[in-house]
Amino acid sequence: MGRLTLSPDKHIDIMGSLVFPVIGIFLGFLFGWAKPVPFEPRNFTRKISMKTGTLIVALAGPVSNLVLAILCAIALKVTVTLGGPGLLETSWGEPLARLFGAGLHLTVVLFVFNFMPIPPLDGSKILYGLLPRSAEGLVDWLERYRMFVFLGFLVVGASLIAKFVMYPLLLLIVTVMGLGPVVDFVSLHPG
Repeated sequence: MGRLTLSPDKHIDIMGSLVFPVIGIFLGFLFGWAKPVPFEPRNFTRKISMKTGTLIVALAGPVSNLVLAILCAIALKVTVTLGGPGLLETSWGEPLARLFGAGLHLTVVLFVFNFMPIPPLDGSKILYGLLPRSAEGLVDWLERYRMFVFLGFLVVGASLIAKFVMYPLLLLIVTVMGLGPVVDFVSLHPG
């Protein structure tokens, strides 16, 4: 399908990459997406079912976001350790700390967001992989009304998820890594 490239034109989704971000600029929030990455379930080995294979593929996105968040936290910790107490006053320390801090924040946001069980997000495929066959009607319902569910999530659920899931996870990583004094907690706390 020509998608194995870094060329942006192969990944642009008209609604998600152009229309939604432009509308979002006027509404005060920036949000968008690219074309979903296709995969062929028939290529799974016969040792696992299509349902399990789809679950594993869907987990790859959020798990990679979590791994990147941890790597950003480690890089921030190394930067803080090497920079010492005057890190934020150095010409190299502040930009690196801001870069790794922003990377940590963004990848945690993507981790939590991708776990949402709303089609076409990875979380919907994870939900499908975990549900028994008797509950597959829920997945069909989510697929049928996905745009309404997605918009409802953005309007109502996003701030609740941020407040009760994303920010606590971010603070947990910051606390475990001992980054509390360096990280600007004003940017991590909602409101």
